[in-house]
Amino acid sequence: LHLPSRADGYAIFTIEKNATLPSIRAWATPSGLAIGAHYGSGKKYADSLEVAESMVDDLPADMQFFEIRPHRAGDRLRPAGKEPARGDLFVGRWFEDGLSGPDVGSKTLEVVSALQSVFDRMVRATGEAPGPTPGEDESLGALYREFLTETGYPTETDKTHKAEREEMAKVISEDGLLGFDLHEFRRIYNTSRYGSPGPQSILNSSLSRMSPEQLDLFASNLEFLLRGSGPLEDRVDSLMPDGDRGIKGLGEAVITKLLAIEYPEKILPIFVYRGPKGKGRMLSLLDLRDPELDTANTGDRFIRSNDKLRDRLSGLFGEDLLGMIRFLYWLSDRDETAGEIDEEIDHI
Repeated sequence: LHLPSRADGYAIFTIEKNATLPSIRAWATPSGLAIGAHYGSGKKYADSLEVAESMVDDLPADMQFFEIRPHRAGDRLRPAGKEPARGDLFVGRWFEDGLSGPDVGSKTLEVVSALQSVFDRMVRATGEAPGPTPGEDESLGALYREFLTETGYPTETDKTHKAEREEMAKVISEDGLLGFDLHEFRRIYNTSRYGSPGPQSILNSSLSRMSPEQLDLFASNLEFLLRGSGPLEDRVDSLMPDGDRGIKGLGEAVITKLLAIEYPEKILPIFVYRGPKGKGRMLSLLDLRDPELDTANTGDRFIRSNDKLRDRLSGLFGEDLLGMIRFLYWLSDRDETAGEIDEEIDHI
């Protein structure tokens, strides 16, 4: 009896030792290497297809579906593009020439990061919604599950916001700033796409009075903010109105929106620290308030408050920062409603 030997192999990273749960796989075949998220073994085709079809419209860039073939087929993986393939659900990035050396580790981490929302959706679809990591407050995990049930996150509106962010990112990309388009730049902060930083009449006025040379300098300063050298908090302070690169009207809210667009996996689109929807209140809701932040300079406060919130919620949302702020706003509204009820009861 002669059986065909396998010509493929993979490394698997699982939530727990259970092949039926979603996992990350680095899968080598004679034709190339795929790094991606696998829905789990033993799933019904109809269930896998339903989950796959829910991903089609917002599949991350450079990611695609794969057809998984039987062992005897030789090349077990066939890249299938943006359309779900029959059989097991596997989504990832294809490296036709494979990878070697340090590239394997760095590219795996890069792909896993980009696939966070896909992986979380797979886990939720199994009925094992990503919950608190060990040591995480169980009450926060319960609120997270309540949030998902009540809001249906991610909704079509959420998907639209993510798509709009990608479009705005082109405007402030390195190439976009080299050919600075004032009209499109204004649309970033004068609209509510990916969140509104509030009325910006002073900034509009400042930009209207600039000469072409001054606009070129302004675009160069935006490049410094977004991709310059030095600590980000120092670059933020430098672009504030009293900074050495600042202009009248360009403040914390617009600066934060620009950075949230450029770094969607690092910067929360919560555009101010103070106020009922600011990061300070959100820190209080999560019992993370640090009084020192109230007197810190803008750049330092921006970084520390952002990182506190992101780190607290990363066990639930991974790198889906839009999901984090949707959860925080939901939690804020919920807290305000509870306060109104308590006030009525006390008043009576």
